[in-house]
Amino acid sequence: MSNIKIPTMLVFIFVLFLTLPIDGFVAADDFPLMADPAVKRALSTLESGEYGEELGWWSADARGGREPGTAGSIEAARCAAAAFEALGLEPVGDAFNGRPSYFQFLERGGKVGLLDGHRLAVGERTFVAGKDWSLLGGCKEVELNRVQVVFAGYGITAPDLGYDDYDGIDAYGSRAPRRIGEIHNGADDNASGSVGVIELAEAFVEAGIRPKRSILFQLYDAEEKGLLGSRHYVDHPVVPLEKTTAMINLDMIAHAQAGKCSIMGTGSAAEWPAILEVAERTSTLDWSHSDGGFGGSDQSSFLQKDIPVLFFFTGVHDVYHTPDDDLERCNLEGAVDVLEVVFLTTLLVAERDEPLTFKKPEPSRRSRVKMGVYAESAGIGEEGLRITRIVTNSGAEKAGLRAGDIILSLDGTAVSEVRQLVRVIRAHKPGDNVIVRFIRGDEENEVQLVLGGS
Repeated sequence: MSNIKIPTMLVFIFVLFLTLPIDGFVAADDFPLMADPAVKRALSTLESGEYGEELGWWSADARGGREPGTAGSIEAARCAAAAFEALGLEPVGDAFNGRPSYFQFLERGGKVGLLDGHRLAVGERTFVAGKDWSLLGGCKEVELNRVQVVFAGYGITAPDLGYDDYDGIDAYGSRAPRRIGEIHNGADDNASGSVGVIELAEAFVEAGIRPKRSILFQLYDAEEKGLLGSRHYVDHPVVPLEKTTAMINLDMIAHAQAGKCSIMGTGSAAEWPAILEVAERTSTLDWSHSDGGFGGSDQSSFLQKDIPVLFFFTGVHDVYHTPDDDLERCNLEGAVDVLEVVFLTTLLVAERDEPLTFKKPEPSRRSRVKMGVYAESAGIGEEGLRITRIVTNSGAEKAGLRAGDIILSLDGTAVSEVRQLVRVIRAHKPGDNVIVRFIRGDEENEVQLVLGGS
């Protein structure tokens, strides 16, 4: 038997973009950029039919949800590597059989794990480590009796970095129970971004564009396990970080149902506003910018290393982190519009002679937004969140909400998990009016509520 290294977890797929130069290429900072024949060819390759077909494969039940380290995840990684190889992209990952591969490997291990005799139990039920739950760090023995649980991301509070997982949380309770036996296919989160990277590589290659700077296409594994893939890369870069001028992240780009897309990190480089102004000119989407770049996605690993970042994101929705995040719920045309803007942004950066000017994001000074409810799941198979307590003198109390009411949606976004409710609230600021749809008894009602703050 040959000696084959099998990683515990696949972390990255790497490709260094190299193509033949073309004649008469218009400099990327000259406008109209869209008039350049090479750019037109590249953009013409980005179309919803092909994107949807690829997204359907990645998010099919056969992939099993692509949990890191599983057969579905490895199959998807190999599919992406095969696509990059077919495009003629150069592998610059870890050596395999004496040659560079399209992968960088991360071995699980260290001291993260359970000691003998340790367990996680609620009442009479014991949860199996690695199957029902996973550790993100060390664990202390602790006993909790009759407590409510709130989802707060990774529980990170870093005011100097402008990041706080607890910011805006005033709704407490459990997440909706897992729908046993159903696959979380993650079409939007985040097959949409992974497929988008492959489509962008194809656009550059098929148009024959060779910009002044190389482009490194990467797909990270284990983002939701604690940014493990991107953190590993910035600690083991294949290109020195001081020579890396920018990182552009695509995470959940296929749900622009309201025709909107957000870009985080626009304050991380002095040049971003001008670049994006050009890149967005022909887009039909409504774009919003946020200076801060920290958050629970892979661009954070680079921002912590003083590298300018952008994070493209079409927003949280009612099927986020549910088994209903399937291809049929995605806005394919909207995703292609996002990819066109990402392509132009990437080209504009890659054509620059000088690196971008990094700017440290300012700490967040926004007020905490509060609705004034404590809530929990309405129950297995039930819609919404049941209010368990109303905060005195809060917007919820003034709007007439009561304990026992079941919140169905906030401003048209259905909420069945506390996490979803928190994300919708965080998208607003104190003083904003929101429409709450709820059930009281057998009647469905709607009320306008003014959000508070502190």
